[in-house]
Amino acid sequence: MLKDLTVVIPTVGEKDLFNVVRKINFYANDRPKMIIIVVYYLNFNKINNKIKEFKNVKILITKKKGQVFQRNEGFKKVTTKYTLQLDADC
Repeated sequence: MLKDLTVVIPTVGEKDLFNVVRKINFYANDRPKMIIIVVYYLNFNKINNKIKEFKNVKILITKKKGQVFQRNEGFKKVTTKYTLQLDADC
């Protein structure tokens, strides 16, 4: 089922983001097909560079602030049957 799941995470660059993505990928029996991290372009430098090592992570940069906007932009990129929206600090 997770092969047909995309996780959308809007972020302002929380420090916990890397650990959230790591736990999604390594503590589940199966990985989601895609994890879309949506970040405002001025906060892009706050994202841990190690996050790019995960093959199922896509970083989407927006030019407009706001988690509602970020979430919507992430949802537009989903191609799987199922979508899960998470906070960056969960």
